[in-house]
Formats: sequence, C-alpha cells, structure tokens
Amino acid sequence: WKRRLKMMLRHHLQGNLLDVGTGIGQFLHHARAYFAEVAGTEISESAVRIARERYELEIRQGQIKELRMPDACFDNVTLFHVLEHVPDPAKLMRRCHQLLRPEGIVVIAVPNDVLAWGSGLKKLGKRMGLHPFQKFSRVAGIAKAGTSREIHLSHFTPMVLRRLLTRAGFEIVEEELDPYYAASGVWKLAHGLYYTLHRTIFKAFGVNRYETIWMIGRKRVDSSRDS
Repeated sequence: WKRRLKMMLRHHLQGNLLDVGTGIGQFLHHARAYFAEVAGTEISESAVRIARERYELEIRQGQIKELRMPDACFDNVTLFHVLEHVPDPAKLMRRCHQLLRPEGIVVIAVPNDVLAWGSGLKKLGKRMGLHPFQKFSRVAGIAKAGTSREIHLSHFTPMVLRRLLTRAGFEIVEEELDPYYAASGVWKLAHGLYYTLHRTIFKAFGVNRYETIWMIGRKRVDSSRDS
C-alpha cells in the first residue's frame, strides 16, 4: 500500500480521494495524511466494520453505482484490483468519470492474467500434464471457474485497459507495473528482484509480462460525456 501511494502521489491532485472497493481500509489509512478528505466504498459488511474498528474509517457499504454521491465531487479515485471482479467494468469507469472533477485522476491496478510470464508457465504445465496445473486453461493459463478462491469476471491486457479508460473519457498519463508483492520477510527480496526485472523490460521495450498492470488516467476537460 505504501508503494502504491508513493506512485500515486506523483500524479495526484490536491483535494480529496475516493477508494473504490477499499477492503478493510489499509490504503486509506496510509493515504489520509496526503488528502484533505478520504472516503471509501466496500460491499463487505465485515470489512467495513474492521475499517471502522482498526483505522477509524467510515466506509460506505455497497456498490458504487448504488450509493448516492453527487457528480464531480472527488479529485482522485482509486481502484486497486476491483475492475476484474465487477460485471460491467465500462459502466463502473463511466461512474468514476462522473464522480471526478475536471482533470481529476483515476488510478487503476488489475492483474495481467493473459500476458504475464506466470500465466505462460501455467499453460506449459497444463500442456505437459503436470497435476498442479490441471486447473488452468491450456490456452490462456487462467484458472478455470470454481477452481480458485478469487473469481475474475474480466481479464485485462494493457491495450484493453487503455481502451477502456479512453472510451470512458480519460487520457492516459501513466502506465506502469503495480508493485503488489509482499511487504516484508524473505519473499520481499525475491519479489522485489522479479518486479525490478520486469520493470526494466517494460521501460526498455514497452512490454509488460509482469503479473499486474498499473494505469493512471486524467478526466479530459473537453469530454462532454455524461456517462
């Protein structure tokens, strides 16, 4: 969360922040010192309770499209690993566009399930008939429905995510890799080296084969969308 905040602060606007699908509020806990006001939405009742008890955050429970919030009331909106879980990502992005003030910033992180090296290894394992990889698709390396703890309704590539933001009325201001890996312990070094390798490849060749995608969009001032 601290890494994500540091990356976001390179482009954020002064003002307030809405974190969509905030979970138990870890990101808002770290971000609140940098914004005039922070708010969050979350569908899990238990997560809302934990956010209140642990971080003294008042999170609004429910889906963003069902919650009554006035248009153009936020300067920044974040969605960390949310888009892949919603039935209609385009509709959600249009709602974020509505909620942002002119030139407002949206920050998105999603899995790179289709193009990541890890998915390629899963495809290879499946094709070789190795037992641990039988739950994955031999075409895309994605877990079959019902075999994973997480359900991804959509699978993004950088090109698809760019197109989604552009069609919703945003211009892309940054594309990067989301540093989602463990915060401490022995795995921090291993994951950090793996992330650095992929970031070097991305900077040199513009190719993302890491497990995640990070993208920041700015609401276009000439956009006439009502979304």
